[in-house]
Amino acid sequence: MSHPTHSTRDAALHTIFLVLERFNNYSDILRGKLIGALADSFRVVVVTPDLDQDAQEKSGYFTHPNIIYEKIGAYYPKLWRLTEHYLRKYFVRSFDYLRTTNFLYYQYPYRLRDRILRDIGALLPKKIMTPALFTAMESLIVRSSPQFSQLVERYHPTLVVTGTPGFGYMPLMTEAVLFSKKLKIPTIAINASIDNPYTMPKFVRKTDYLSVWHPWMQEKSIELFGYPRERIFLGGCLKFDHYFNDVKEGKIQSRESFIRAKGLDPTKKLIVYATPTPGTYKPRKELMKELVRMKQAGGFVDDPNLLVRLHPFDAWEPYEEFIKIPGITIERSGAYRGRDGITAGPTVEMDEQDRINQTETFRYADVLINHPSTTLLEAAIFDTPVVTVAWPDKSAAAFNTEMSQTLDPLGAMRVARNPEALTHHVNAYLKQPELDTEARKKMVEQFVHFTDGLSWQRILHYMQELLAKNSKI
Repeated sequence: MSHPTHSTRDAALHTIFLVLERFNNYSDILRGKLIGALADSFRVVVVTPDLDQDAQEKSGYFTHPNIIYEKIGAYYPKLWRLTEHYLRKYFVRSFDYLRTTNFLYYQYPYRLRDRILRDIGALLPKKIMTPALFTAMESLIVRSSPQFSQLVERYHPTLVVTGTPGFGYMPLMTEAVLFSKKLKIPTIAINASIDNPYTMPKFVRKTDYLSVWHPWMQEKSIELFGYPRERIFLGGCLKFDHYFNDVKEGKIQSRESFIRAKGLDPTKKLIVYATPTPGTYKPRKELMKELVRMKQAGGFVDDPNLLVRLHPFDAWEPYEEFIKIPGITIERSGAYRGRDGITAGPTVEMDEQDRINQTETFRYADVLINHPSTTLLEAAIFDTPVVTVAWPDKSAAAFNTEMSQTLDPLGAMRVARNPEALTHHVNAYLKQPELDTEARKKMVEQFVHFTDGLSWQRILHYMQELLAKNSKI
């Protein structure tokens, strides 16, 4: 495939690499307003393991004379599998004091190999076995890949932008951070999630700069990732922008049209069940059976509709037997890219219409049922009540993690520790939707923070400032 050529005017523009991996990053960044704004200010080379110019055109991604799509894979995939799944996971010990670390990595290792590695790791000195040590060792081992070096030589980037700071089992972004440091190109991560300081500190490879959602996330990134305060920017949450913009720009349909399009009765109230992450909630089929039983037995007041929205990591199989039950609709959040099954990362990508559907889902739900996740915040944006499932005991352990312990005291949701409590709390909200509304507003103020739909603009301006401050960039 031939590479695009650029005019003399393009040569005057700074070139940035936008290195992305996984379809959630594509949905948040390549389907939002940021990509167009970047193209108006920079020459943008989008580097992914999935998209070249031809694939971009077929998939309907944003096009612009200043945007080039380059497809490359990770150069050291086996190394990252080793370091992420075994070495860092069990041998980075500096975060053993966190309840989240214990819940995710130590409490329930199901395989003998994992239990052995956990027990070996427990013997290692916590103050020495840090992410910085592993990053230093990785940097000694690797060199910039021929593919990445060739792209640098061809386009001369002055800034490398990634979704996350080198974590989340995303080898291409990991390499982008490490290779860029070797080549002395500044880096910034712009799409980390609110819970990442607690869930991902073992795996961080720090970028030079980091954009975060709000002041709380800034403090935790300083404490747990080790970023200097002056290197963290309050940009806002890119993936939340469309919630505000879809409404402001009149993209959403009426509640009646939305519910009718799902094959449901628009005269009835709507319960939305956002399925849990398979890795943190195993009995998903059992929970679905329980919800169906409650509905069919008349446990929910006035027989509301039930819309089931599958988690991007989730498989279709646990829900297949329920798809023909009247009053219940089950759907994926977007287009499925790959084989069906539980996955280690998102294989569902949302296009513009899928994102609008997501807005309508949270806006028109009368109650959301979930397991601890960011759907709590997404529902709160629309003042939608949330009931969170906290049974059985192994899955309820998620409520002891730091993120849950931070959000729970706000009183913005009801926690159901058994099926009877679930029906009680759901019915209470169906009868009185204004319950806990002030707590939801407070949570949005603190943990969504920016509600103007302009996170893309703040992040753009910050990048422009970075490039303007240092002529070497």
